[in-house]
Amino acid sequence: MFSAASMGKVIEKENVMIYEMFRSQFVPKEELPYLRGGQIKGPDYFVVTEIDDVMLGKLRVQSATQVFPAFPHGFEPFVFSHGEEKFCNEKQTISIPRLAFLGNQKFGGIFKSEIRINAGILCPGAETEEWFFLNRHALRFDWQCHIRRYVWNNKRDFEIVLDLLREGGPDSAVRSLKGTTDLFERRLAMASDARLESLSSLLTVPGLLHSPQNQLAA
Repeated sequence: MFSAASMGKVIEKENVMIYEMFRSQFVPKEELPYLRGGQIKGPDYFVVTEIDDVMLGKLRVQSATQVFPAFPHGFEPFVFSHGEEKFCNEKQTISIPRLAFLGNQKFGGIFKSEIRINAGILCPGAETEEWFFLNRHALRFDWQCHIRRYVWNNKRDFEIVLDLLREGGPDSAVRSLKGTTDLFERRLAMASDARLESLSSLLTVPGLLHSPQNQLAA
Protein backbone atom coordinates (compact mmCIF):
# COMPACT_ATOMS: atom_id res chain seq x y z
CA MET A 1 0.00 0.00 0.00
CA PHE A 2 1.13 3.57 -0.63
CA SER A 3 0.91 6.45 1.79
CA ALA A 4 -0.68 9.73 0.72
CA ALA A 5 2.75 11.39 0.69
CA SER A 6 4.45 8.75 -1.44
CA MET A 7 1.48 8.59 -3.83
CA GLY A 8 1.64 12.35 -4.25
CA LYS A 9 5.30 12.14 -5.25
CA VAL A 10 4.52 9.41 -7.76
CA ILE A 11 1.71 11.42 -9.36
CA GLU A 12 4.07 14.37 -9.88
CA LYS A 13 6.39 12.29 -12.09
CA GLU A 14 5.93 12.77 -15.83
CA ASN A 15 6.60 9.16 -16.79
CA VAL A 16 4.85 6.98 -14.25
CA MET A 17 5.46 3.25 -14.69
CA ILE A 18 2.09 2.20 -13.33
CA TYR A 19 2.41 -1.45 -14.31
CA GLU A 20 5.71 -1.88 -12.48
CA MET A 21 4.63 0.27 -9.56
CA PHE A 22 1.58 -1.90 -8.82
CA ARG A 23 2.91 -5.24 -10.04
CA SER A 24 3.36 -6.68 -6.55
CA GLN A 25 -0.32 -5.95 -5.82
CA PHE A 26 -1.80 -7.71 -8.85
CA VAL A 27 -4.31 -10.45 -8.11
CA PRO A 28 -2.32 -13.72 -8.22
CA LYS A 29 -3.22 -16.20 -10.95
CA GLU A 30 -4.41 -18.79 -8.42
CA GLU A 31 -6.88 -16.30 -6.92
CA LEU A 32 -8.55 -15.33 -10.21
CA PRO A 33 -11.27 -18.04 -9.93
CA TYR A 34 -12.41 -16.42 -6.68
CA LEU A 35 -12.90 -12.88 -7.97
CA ARG A 36 -16.44 -11.69 -7.30
CA GLY A 37 -18.46 -10.88 -10.40
CA GLY A 38 -21.51 -8.69 -10.96
CA GLN A 39 -21.88 -6.04 -13.62
CA ILE A 40 -24.04 -3.86 -11.37
CA LYS A 41 -23.27 -4.65 -7.75
CA GLY A 42 -19.85 -6.21 -8.20
CA PRO A 43 -16.67 -4.44 -7.03
CA ASP A 44 -14.61 -2.12 -9.20
CA TYR A 45 -11.57 -3.67 -10.82
CA PHE A 46 -8.68 -1.91 -12.51
CA VAL A 47 -6.81 -3.71 -15.27
CA VAL A 48 -3.34 -2.26 -15.90
CA THR A 49 -1.39 -3.13 -19.05
CA GLU A 50 2.38 -3.28 -19.41
CA ILE A 51 2.26 -0.09 -21.50
CA ASP A 52 0.40 1.62 -18.64
CA ASP A 53 -3.12 1.74 -20.02
CA VAL A 54 -5.52 1.64 -17.06
CA MET A 55 -9.08 0.37 -17.47
CA LEU A 56 -11.82 0.57 -14.85
CA GLY A 57 -14.59 -1.98 -15.09
CA LYS A 58 -16.72 -4.71 -13.61
CA LEU A 59 -16.36 -8.47 -13.84
CA ARG A 60 -19.54 -9.50 -15.63
CA VAL A 61 -19.51 -13.03 -14.28
CA GLN A 62 -16.91 -15.41 -12.88
CA SER A 63 -15.79 -17.50 -15.88
CA ALA A 64 -12.56 -19.12 -14.73
CA THR A 65 -14.00 -22.58 -15.38
CA GLN A 66 -15.29 -21.69 -18.87
CA VAL A 67 -12.91 -23.35 -21.31
CA PHE A 68 -12.61 -22.20 -24.93
CA PRO A 69 -9.96 -22.95 -27.57
CA ALA A 70 -8.57 -19.43 -27.20
CA PHE A 71 -8.71 -19.67 -23.41
CA PRO A 72 -8.03 -23.31 -22.41
CA HIS A 73 -7.47 -22.30 -18.79
CA GLY A 74 -10.45 -19.95 -18.51
CA PHE A 75 -10.90 -16.21 -18.70
CA GLU A 76 -12.44 -13.25 -16.86
CA PRO A 77 -14.97 -11.16 -18.89
CA PHE A 78 -14.48 -7.54 -17.82
CA VAL A 79 -16.95 -4.87 -18.91
CA PHE A 80 -15.32 -1.48 -19.54
CA SER A 81 -16.68 1.78 -20.94
CA HIS A 82 -15.49 0.79 -24.44
CA GLY A 83 -16.94 -2.73 -24.28
CA GLU A 84 -16.18 -6.20 -22.97
CA GLU A 85 -12.70 -7.72 -23.01
CA LYS A 86 -11.58 -11.19 -21.94
CA PHE A 87 -8.67 -11.42 -19.52
CA CYS A 88 -6.72 -14.63 -20.17
CA ASN A 89 -6.15 -16.35 -16.83
CA GLU A 90 -3.22 -18.43 -18.03
CA LYS A 91 -1.22 -15.84 -19.98
CA GLN A 92 -2.38 -12.81 -17.94
CA THR A 93 -3.19 -10.82 -21.09
CA ILE A 94 -6.03 -8.65 -22.35
CA SER A 95 -6.96 -6.90 -25.61
CA ILE A 96 -6.92 -3.12 -25.92
CA PRO A 97 -8.43 -1.08 -28.80
CA ARG A 98 -6.42 0.62 -31.50
CA LEU A 99 -6.96 2.13 -34.94
CA ALA A 100 -5.04 0.60 -37.82
CA PHE A 101 -4.70 0.83 -41.59
CA LEU A 102 -5.60 -2.40 -43.38
CA GLY A 103 -5.13 -3.21 -47.05
CA ASN A 104 -2.96 -1.51 -49.64
CA GLN A 105 -2.56 2.19 -50.27
CA LYS A 106 -5.13 2.24 -53.10
CA PHE A 107 -7.89 0.08 -51.65
CA GLY A 108 -7.11 0.11 -47.93
CA GLY A 109 -8.74 2.09 -45.17
CA ILE A 110 -8.89 2.83 -41.45
CA PHE A 111 -10.35 0.11 -39.28
CA LYS A 112 -10.88 -0.70 -35.64
CA SER A 113 -8.18 -3.03 -34.41
CA GLU A 114 -6.78 -4.35 -31.15
CA ILE A 115 -3.60 -5.69 -29.66
CA ARG A 116 -3.26 -8.31 -26.94
CA ILE A 117 -0.89 -7.37 -24.17
CA ASN A 118 0.32 -8.42 -20.72
CA ALA A 119 -1.79 -7.03 -17.89
CA GLY A 120 -2.63 -7.34 -14.21
CA ILE A 121 -5.79 -6.95 -12.12
CA LEU A 122 -6.12 -4.66 -9.13
CA CYS A 123 -8.98 -4.26 -6.65
CA PRO A 124 -8.05 -1.38 -4.33
CA GLY A 125 -10.40 -0.27 -1.61
CA ALA A 126 -12.96 2.37 -2.57
CA GLU A 127 -11.80 5.99 -2.10
CA THR A 128 -8.25 4.99 -1.20
CA GLU A 129 -5.22 6.86 -2.57
CA GLU A 130 -4.62 3.96 -4.93
CA TRP A 131 -8.21 4.04 -6.22
CA PHE A 132 -8.12 7.76 -6.99
CA PHE A 133 -4.70 7.49 -8.64
CA LEU A 134 -5.76 4.60 -10.88
CA ASN A 135 -9.13 6.21 -11.64
CA ARG A 136 -7.38 9.33 -12.90
CA HIS A 137 -5.46 7.23 -15.41
CA ALA A 138 -8.58 5.21 -16.28
CA LEU A 139 -10.31 8.46 -17.25
CA ARG A 140 -7.44 9.15 -19.63
CA PHE A 141 -7.95 5.74 -21.25
CA ASP A 142 -11.70 6.42 -21.59
CA TRP A 143 -11.03 9.74 -23.34
CA GLN A 144 -8.66 8.00 -25.75
CA CYS A 145 -11.27 5.33 -26.51
CA HIS A 146 -13.95 7.97 -27.12
CA ILE A 147 -11.69 9.79 -29.59
CA ARG A 148 -10.93 6.53 -31.43
CA ARG A 149 -14.62 5.67 -31.57
CA TYR A 150 -15.46 9.10 -32.99
CA VAL A 151 -12.81 8.75 -35.70
CA TRP A 152 -14.06 5.27 -36.59
CA ASN A 153 -17.62 6.56 -36.98
CA ASN A 154 -16.58 9.81 -38.69
CA LYS A 155 -13.63 8.91 -40.92
CA ARG A 156 -13.96 12.16 -42.88
CA ASP A 157 -12.87 14.01 -39.71
CA PHE A 158 -9.77 11.87 -39.19
CA GLU A 159 -7.25 14.49 -40.37
CA ILE A 160 -8.92 17.21 -38.29
CA VAL A 161 -8.79 15.12 -35.12
CA LEU A 162 -5.20 14.11 -35.89
CA ASP A 163 -4.24 17.77 -36.13
CA LEU A 164 -6.06 18.66 -32.90
CA LEU A 165 -4.07 16.00 -31.05
CA ARG A 166 -0.80 17.74 -31.91
CA GLU A 167 0.56 19.83 -29.03
CA GLY A 168 2.93 22.27 -30.68
CA GLY A 169 6.30 21.70 -32.29
CA PRO A 170 7.03 20.74 -35.88
CA ASP A 171 4.60 18.33 -37.49
CA SER A 172 5.81 14.88 -38.51
CA ALA A 173 5.85 14.08 -42.20
CA VAL A 174 3.12 11.63 -43.16
CA ARG A 175 3.77 9.66 -46.34
CA SER A 176 0.95 7.14 -46.25
CA LEU A 177 -2.38 6.39 -44.60
CA LYS A 178 -0.70 3.62 -42.62
CA GLY A 179 1.81 6.15 -41.36
CA THR A 180 -1.09 8.42 -40.45
CA THR A 181 -2.81 5.84 -38.24
CA ASP A 182 0.51 5.10 -36.52
CA LEU A 183 0.95 8.83 -35.94
CA PHE A 184 -2.60 9.06 -34.60
CA GLU A 185 -1.91 6.39 -31.98
CA ARG A 186 1.40 8.03 -31.09
CA ARG A 187 -0.23 11.43 -30.56
CA LEU A 188 -3.07 9.86 -28.62
CA ALA A 189 -0.54 8.27 -26.26
CA MET A 190 1.50 11.47 -25.84
CA ALA A 191 -1.32 14.02 -25.52
CA SER A 192 -1.81 15.69 -22.16
CA ASP A 193 -4.79 14.84 -19.98
CA ALA A 194 -6.15 18.34 -20.52
CA ARG A 195 -6.04 18.01 -24.32
CA LEU A 196 -7.61 14.56 -24.31
CA GLU A 197 -10.42 15.69 -22.02
CA SER A 198 -11.09 18.84 -24.06
CA LEU A 199 -11.08 16.98 -27.38
CA SER A 200 -13.28 14.19 -26.02
CA SER A 201 -15.78 16.76 -24.73
CA LEU A 202 -15.69 18.61 -28.05
CA LEU A 203 -16.53 15.44 -29.97
CA THR A 204 -19.62 14.74 -27.84
CA VAL A 205 -21.42 17.79 -29.28
CA PRO A 206 -22.66 17.20 -32.85
CA GLY A 207 -21.19 19.70 -35.31
CA LEU A 208 -18.98 21.51 -32.79
CA LEU A 209 -15.78 20.15 -34.35
CA HIS A 210 -16.50 22.21 -37.50
CA SER A 211 -17.84 25.23 -35.61
CA PRO A 212 -16.03 28.58 -35.14
CA GLN A 213 -16.58 27.94 -31.43
CA ASN A 214 -14.03 25.11 -31.58
CA GLN A 215 -11.35 26.56 -29.30
CA LEU A 216 -8.92 23.66 -29.82
CA ALA A 217 -8.56 24.56 -33.48
CA ALA A 218 -7.77 28.17 -32.66
